[in-house]
Amino acid sequence: GFNGRTVTVVDARGSNRVFYLNYSGAGVEGLTIKNGDTTMDGGGVYGPSNNFIRNCLIISNRCDWDGGGAFLNRGGLVEDCTFFANRVDYIGSGYGGGGLCLRYTGTVRRTVICSNLSFYSAGGVYALVGRIENCTIVSNVATYNAGGVHIEDRSCIRESVVEYNGCNYGGGGI
Repeated sequence: GFNGRTVTVVDARGSNRVFYLNYSGAGVEGLTIKNGDTTMDGGGVYGPSNNFIRNCLIISNRCDWDGGGAFLNRGGLVEDCTFFANRVDYIGSGYGGGGLCLRYTGTVRRTVICSNLSFYSAGGVYALVGRIENCTIVSNVATYNAGGVHIEDRSCIRESVVEYNGCNYGGGGI
């Protein structure tokens, strides 16, 4: 958004996903993305291939499968964002990631992921072959596995704060 993320607001009002980034390399920048809802992946943003999210506030989005706030696949990039109060309801399939789900080589940098919820795995972030760098991941909750971050298959976390996350089974933080 031209005027920045606190001024430019895209609100789906619970009627559908906010953004579907259909083309490789497409992205969103400088927006508030809120109240998205879908029965699939990515309540706020769905990026199927090499997409980016920069300087966005992603709040109060929901999905049934993966990435309540955003789902990025195959090389996605998230930088300088805040994910707050997003949710995955988990309807029988998928990975989780209440705030964000990165699948296959995604990267998250300088991002705050706070107070998100997954009714399966990873209240904050689910990363499959992903990198998490210089992030703050706090106060997220999952009912099954990894309240803060679920990392898998060559994923890594560098220079990040992961605290005050909770989970009923297996790993409150990571």
